[in-house]
Amino acid sequence: LGWLSASYTFTNRRIIARDGWLSRRVLELPLDQIRQVSCQPTLLDRLAGAGTLTFTLASGQIVQLHGMPEARLAEFTINELLVVHQPPAHDDG
Repeated sequence: LGWLSASYTFTNRRIIARDGWLSRRVLELPLDQIRQVSCQPTLLDRLAGAGTLTFTLASGQIVQLHGMPEARLAEFTINELLVVHQPPAHDDG
């Protein structure tokens, strides 16, 4: 039932995940540190309309958010934010 107490915020600078009632946990992932995001819903997740988002960070660290509601939509939204946030390519010519 952890999803009942979880909230997720997407901004143009970071992803913020809050979880827990008694012992509140907050995870902040700056967009400039995220290299890849993917969604792997299990059969149970699909039935519940949720999924696990997996982030690969610039450091190589893997971070997972389990049981995220509307995980496919969240993956799409985050990928859109990453494209907008991407630094401009260097022109060597």
